[in-house]
Formats: sequence, C-alpha cells, structure tokens
Amino acid sequence: MNSAAGMIKVILLDFDGVLVESVNIKTAAFRELFKDEEENDLAGILDYHKKHGGISRRNKIIYFYKNILKRKLTEERLKELEDRFSQYVKDKVIRASFVDGALEFLKKNYNRYDFYIISGTPQKELEEIVSKKNLSPYFLSVYGSPPAKSEIIHSLLSAKKYSRDEVIFVGDSPDDLEGAVKCGIKFVARTGHLCEDNVFNNNSFPSISSFCDLDSVISELNIR
Repeated sequence: MNSAAGMIKVILLDFDGVLVESVNIKTAAFRELFKDEEENDLAGILDYHKKHGGISRRNKIIYFYKNILKRKLTEERLKELEDRFSQYVKDKVIRASFVDGALEFLKKNYNRYDFYIISGTPQKELEEIVSKKNLSPYFLSVYGSPPAKSEIIHSLLSAKKYSRDEVIFVGDSPDDLEGAVKCGIKFVARTGHLCEDNVFNNNSFPSISSFCDLDSVISELNIR
C-alpha cells in the first residue's frame, strides 16, 4: 500500500457498470417487472432507473409507485417485486462479463490498495454474487443496501480512520457522485457504457472507460 500522506490508499468501487457489465441486466429486469404498465409510465420508469443507477431497487420501486404509477404500494407487493427482480438478475449478473481490465486491476493491486465494494444491490445478494464471481479475496469488505451509499462511505471512513484525500470512489451514476461529494472524497466516473446518455457531461472530475485507464488517473490524482 502507498504510505505517503495524500497518496491514494483506498479505492471504493460500485459494482454494476463499474466492475461488471450488468447495467443492461438491471434495466431488462425493470422492463419485465413493469411490462404491463402504460407505455409512457414504463418509459418513465426506465428513464429514472437509468439516471439513478446508484439507488437501491427497493427505493426505485417505491419512487415508481408514488411518482409515476401513482398507486398505493403495500409492503407485500414491494417484497414480491424485489424477489422477482432478484430472481431475474442474480444468475445473469454472476455470468456477466467483467468491465475491461477490472479483474486484472484487482489482481495486480489488491496488496497495494484497500478495495471495497459500495453497491445498491441488497447485501446478501451482493455477497453471493461476489463470492460466485471469485472476487472475495480482493476486497476487505463489500457493502450493499441498505443503507444509502453516502452513509456506508461515511461509516467506513470513520471506522477505519481513513483520510479523505486518500480515498477515491469509482462510480457510474450521479448518485455515486453525490455520495462521494457528501463524504468529501475524490470521484472517478466510469463512463464506458454511458454513450447513449452521458450523465457526466460538463463535470471536472476524471473519468475512465475501462480499468486500463485507472492507473494513469490515480497517478494524476496523486500529484495534484
């Protein structure tokens, strides 16, 4: 691990769309769950999902019912939709490809940096997927929902006594960016899969399309 003050020592990583090419799997799951809704409502659901990748599926479903479908959502119905979503995505995510260079970066650097996963995926499901993809040896811990990512990051920084200027969060959504900003840590955007609607346009933080770019980004951050 780096030892100089201010050097990057800790890398927090979102999961879907950052480590694994699984964003489209989650989109397809929401399309399947709400396929019987009106076309405009389905479009609104998918648009919100794509723009808020860092939010948990549970909070998204609650938002859909309150603000788009405008119908009452019982706890029983919410649980049913969560279970169906999990059944649809879990095996597909386990089989999904890694983001270019991600696995190689982890293998090369897990003794150099402290790696953590910070994800909106439910905790138990995340742990199972990480285990099945043989990623567990590279991470000190993996954190899923609940709570929100900003709460996870804040608790981690406090518990481990990390200096904020030694931590970066690699994410792929405005919600990931918001979590980093709230906690006062550096943010790196993974944008390789966001060609259709790049939500990170006109921002000043660094971005990568694959992990092949991350070493050079970290080098730049270390000398700032």
